[in-house]
Amino acid sequence: MANAGTQRALENWKTVEGFEAYEVSDLGKVRRKEATKHHPGKTLLKTWPETGGYMTVQFYMNGKSHSLAIHRLVAKAFIPNPMDLPEVNHLGPKSDCRAIKLEWATKRSNTVHAVKTGRTPGEGITFIKSTGRYRARWNPAPNIREHIGVFDTFEEAHAARAAKIRSL
Repeated sequence: MANAGTQRALENWKTVEGFEAYEVSDLGKVRRKEATKHHPGKTLLKTWPETGGYMTVQFYMNGKSHSLAIHRLVAKAFIPNPMDLPEVNHLGPKSDCRAIKLEWATKRSNTVHAVKTGRTPGEGITFIKSTGRYRARWNPAPNIREHIGVFDTFEEAHAARAAKIRSL
């Protein structure tokens, strides 16, 4: 029996569009809808982190396997996207695919959020071999790169870039 002070959240399930044999939940879980020869009942699927840390699941359809990012499945099923934004932003760790930790975003807002939260600490900083120094830049808009400065250490370049991003 649960403690009087704890409540268990209800989990909502929806069919995965294009893969109707599977369901995704608003808590970031994925399962088969029907029993198969090897898997009785509604079986949760194994998930794993792909390159970059995004949680992934594998579906099978017509003899072919399909690896899909769980955060995108959850967002498509549970988060309205009236502005047809192209990316899903994590509001927590990439391993947390709950709907309450995801939002639709533009490429720019997703990148700014990643920089502000320290998820991409080296992005926008390059090492200049000829001088042994670090150049910091940022992209205020697609295809526009703005120079911030050249610094003696990676840490100085990162701090200057972070300060620039925070000032947005």
